[in-house]
Amino acid sequence: MYNLVMPQSYFYEYNAQKYEVIITHKRIKRIIYRFHDDKFFVSAPHFVTWYNIKKGLDKFAQKLVDNTKSNDLSKVRDSVYLFGVEVKINQGGGLINFKNGATLKYLNYEDLIDKLKQVYLEVMTSRTRYFENLMKVSKPYKVKIKKMRTRLGSNSSKTHTIYYADHLFYYSIDILDSLVVHELSHDFVKNHSEDFYKVVYKYCPNYKKVNNKLKKGIYF
Repeated sequence: MYNLVMPQSYFYEYNAQKYEVIITHKRIKRIIYRFHDDKFFVSAPHFVTWYNIKKGLDKFAQKLVDNTKSNDLSKVRDSVYLFGVEVKINQGGGLINFKNGATLKYLNYEDLIDKLKQVYLEVMTSRTRYFENLMKVSKPYKVKIKKMRTRLGSNSSKTHTIYYADHLFYYSIDILDSLVVHELSHDFVKNHSEDFYKVVYKYCPNYKKVNNKLKKGIYF
């Protein structure tokens, strides 16, 4: 018999507009809020009620909605954050110079997104290899990026693959590192128990601070 986690759907009003709220109950310790595609996505512990989730939306909705809409690359005309650094862009194409001397030439913002995803994959692979060595992970993981609606990353023990959400290249490296450490910690502890977070905090002492930035859309 399969143990399915079925999402629940509610509606939440913000600025006189109703937004769908899709809630997935999981074996986690705290509520996680995200906003994209004009919907709120909430991951919550099994015991959390809609009343408590709504209280969190009252607190975080403005920031979630405003940050997401203001940083939609298709609407940005002058600049965008890349790995925590604000850079100038040209919607008609141009060239980006990175601090390490690398350059990226793009034709338009769609082309920029595609190329940034490749750079992002290279960065995440490099950071994963760094922490695998530091944490003494016995077998290197395959690293892939993919579109995720409600998660930032996942660790598949079946395929020995770590997946990272494909849209996180806005964030600084130290923030992305918290995600890398989180997923690699599942090599040692599969669940999100106290033992799991002992591993996380051992290799990322400021995990709570930087991971909160990741969840709240703060890029640096």
